[in-house]
Amino acid sequence: MNTSLPWQTQRAIREGMSFSAVVDINGVHNPKTGGFHVILDAMNAGHKSIFVRDGTYPPEYWAGTYDAVSIYGESWDVIIDGGTTAHALEIDGTTTNLFISNLSLKTTSGAGNAYDCIKLQNGVETFNTFHRLQIIESDQYGFCLNGHAAVALLFCVSKQSDNEAVWGNSSTHWLRTIGCDFATAGTGSTWASHGDTGVVAGNIVRGTLETLSASYNMAVIGNLCDVETVGGSSHTHSNEVNGGYRP
Repeated sequence: MNTSLPWQTQRAIREGMSFSAVVDINGVHNPKTGGFHVILDAMNAGHKSIFVRDGTYPPEYWAGTYDAVSIYGESWDVIIDGGTTAHALEIDGTTTNLFISNLSLKTTSGAGNAYDCIKLQNGVETFNTFHRLQIIESDQYGFCLNGHAAVALLFCVSKQSDNEAVWGNSSTHWLRTIGCDFATAGTGSTWASHGDTGVVAGNIVRGTLETLSASYNMAVIGNLCDVETVGGSSHTHSNEVNGGYRP
């Protein structure tokens, strides 16, 4: 956008776009025109459809109340980096119907600081979707989904994590994990959850796919994994356990 134009004109142009806000760490921060440096500032300004340009961004901590916000990265060259100091994205508030797509996250693997790429705290969060996200590396979990209901992981990739790529506790209800590719975890199973009434389907799990002891009523079908460990009760399981070649 031509920043030499008056801000009123710039805002009118922005409002005519598909996205009401553009986040660009290397751009101009001007809320009057819908330009921000970090995602949180755009959400706090009330924007519901946010585009994030390529670049490396500091960690995000969301403790507010957000509903029906859609966030789209330009490519996997959008990197939210927690480094050795924080979770890359920590959600510790009330979020519903959140949709995040097409970006990457990382924390420094092997640093011993127990920081996750996505950390969902025990709050009031329902029907949040993470689509086509890349976990580059994680110092602990790739996706830590404690206490969240109806989370969907769709077509995500985890390349490296010191602990489980996906972890859910007994309050992780209705988790849907579909079409993802998870690398072998450094410690523990690759995918593991104590949750209930979820669907795990069509994933490549390079390691152990495990329903833990507190889980029940899970449909775990059509996955390709190295090892399958079944705990809990009342599950439907039908997977290819091979341990052979993976694309």
